Amino acid sequence: FVGGIDFGWNDPFAAVCGFVDNNDCLWVWYERYKSETPIEDHATALPKFADRTIKWYADHEPEYIRKLQKGGHKVKKANKAIIAGIDAVNRRIYTDRLKILCNRCPALKAEAESYCYPANDEEQIVGDKPQGGDDHALDALRYMIVGLDIKKAA
Repeated sequence: FVGGIDFGWNDPFAAVCGFVDNNDCLWVWYERYKSETPIEDHATALPKFADRTIKWYADHEPEYIRKLQKGGHKVKKANKAIIAGIDAVNRRIYTDRLKILCNRCPALKAEAESYCYPANDEEQIVGDKPQGGDDHALDALRYMIVGLDIKKAA
């Protein structure tokens, strides 16, 4: 089991979680997406299992990471490289190794549908980085996939 977390207060705290099956397909089945909520409440709400650990890859907020760890979660800092992360997500998409249960992850689905790159007046994409904005669950997904696949890429 693996997860990704993008911390936020005014912007939402976004966490997504899934598992990898025997065919190396990542199934994303859980989402937490809330604003203006204390980290301790998130620590209580995030899933835990008695017989297995979820390895979370999180945004770089040491105090929040410590509080989640104190709440019994295994959390480490994520690799936040945007372009490499997008490549890692695309690799899973194009090889049919990413499945998202959209009925359980509505914010992730909505963000993916509105995700775009900046364009010029002729509607041509400019640059390699996506347009900022509502991409918190997508950031969490990217952290999770890079954390999961970093050894494979090396």
